[in-house]
Amino acid sequence: GANGFLRRNLVNSLKEKNYIYAIVNENSKVPKEWIKYENLKVVTQEAVEIIDKADIMYFFAWHGTSGELRGDMETQLENVKLTCEAVRIAAYLQCQKFVYAGSIMEYEAIEYLNRDGTVPNRNYIYSASKLLADYYAKILSNDLKIEYCNALISNIYGPGEISKRFIVTMCSKLLRNERMELTSGMQLYDFIYIDDAIKALELIGKKGRNNYTYYIGNKTQKPLKEYILSMKKVVNSSAELVFGAVDFTGVSLSYQEFNTSTLYDDLGFQCAIDFEEGIHRTAEWIREVDKNGNCISY
Repeated sequence: GANGFLRRNLVNSLKEKNYIYAIVNENSKVPKEWIKYENLKVVTQEAVEIIDKADIMYFFAWHGTSGELRGDMETQLENVKLTCEAVRIAAYLQCQKFVYAGSIMEYEAIEYLNRDGTVPNRNYIYSASKLLADYYAKILSNDLKIEYCNALISNIYGPGEISKRFIVTMCSKLLRNERMELTSGMQLYDFIYIDDAIKALELIGKKGRNNYTYYIGNKTQKPLKEYILSMKKVVNSSAELVFGAVDFTGVSLSYQEFNTSTLYDDLGFQCAIDFEEGIHRTAEWIREVDKNGNCISY
């Protein structure tokens, strides 16, 4: 799963110091400049046998992370099977470590689905499938004598992201001074800039302890409202923000569900880019994209 916002940045960083195989499916679009790099080879998942040996496998491939496919059982079960197959491929390539790209959605599934009387919607099929893939990959990795780490991804943002995820969507609307009706924003959130997230992933691959989960984010979290108001100030927006106009119906994590300090304590990680600087860089990128006539519009 080497293509995509986070994965492209990881490949671009790793290739500066290592020889990288970027495994994609045959229909994937990859950056054209990847072809010219001597220490980077793009390989389709159907042709992995051409790889002789590798040290670490980072696994990101997952279809249906948004939209209706989140609730499609067949799609999500195929993702679980693909994860298991990737562990077997890692063993075939004599990898020492398998790094699974987990998600805090796993913990939302645990927190919500275990409650009596809950009425989960179909999107929880995605969350439950990420959790199941994590468990299966951990079991298989240990059975095949490969070290296993779960890189638990929270909310990563920065220039180059064109998805409909929160930061790029909110930042675009603030730059256009749009009126927005929002929840109260009291639910805890966390955001980490792309450069810091990549640094964390590299550390997990090189130094992460076997069978550990490393949360990629900050040690402490803040209410979402504080982040939104900070964004508004950074981009100097006049947008009217109506907090409390929309009911919050999701799951609010306390962040006590997992250890947010392991990455810092075990691997000596520190964030270099604070939220305000990260938003400034992201907003400048959005302005540049819009100036060139490629408006990011949601």
